[in-house]
Amino acid sequence: MATPKRINFRGPQRSHFLAAWAALALATFALPAAGEGCPRALFGAERTGVCQREKCRFFTPPDEIARISRGLYSEYVGLFVNDGSARWLGLDLDGMELIEVSRFAGRRLSNAPVIDSPDQDNYRRETKTERLHWIDVVRKRALSDEQVDELVCLANRLWMAQESPSTTPPRPATDVHNEMFLVERDSVKSFGGAGALPPQAQALHKLLRSFRGAAWGN
Repeated sequence: MATPKRINFRGPQRSHFLAAWAALALATFALPAAGEGCPRALFGAERTGVCQREKCRFFTPPDEIARISRGLYSEYVGLFVNDGSARWLGLDLDGMELIEVSRFAGRRLSNAPVIDSPDQDNYRRETKTERLHWIDVVRKRALSDEQVDELVCLANRLWMAQESPSTTPPRPATDVHNEMFLVERDSVKSFGGAGALPPQAQALHKLLRSFRGAAWGN
């Protein structure tokens, strides 16, 4: 059997190859066209590469995120020099709402914003034990059918996507953790880990962030 030739991309060839790869990724995970609907009843109807809820998670999310039984959420956790900061941003399909929880601990505890008029959609929660002390800032807002449909469209593509080990380089030690979770009852699928989110999950994360409240900050 003939040995396949190894192809080296250099100079213009490499640039053309990278541009073509980026265009293919964008086309695969692009936003749905106007008028293209993805009913939330079909969320996760087809899925691959799932695991059980408790086996997929490395960090324990706050209660507001842990209660999402159908939906998705992104997770950012600062490590090493970024220790003491974390953020979860999720879509609760059952409640048709966006939920964000920002956590402040350690030397970042004083960075927790004050909410002057707390209510059920905007509040702080302080937790203190013998060893730990942190503050969660929780914000929620309702989403429209159109906004939810957009998120479901992108999420359904991720349910069927694979993070190929042959094209994904090893992630070096880093000072941040970024992960995207898709949740359908007890079935969970995740993308990411140490470092930046993989390309497959970036479009969904960008869309999710675009629906945050104007007063929620960065």
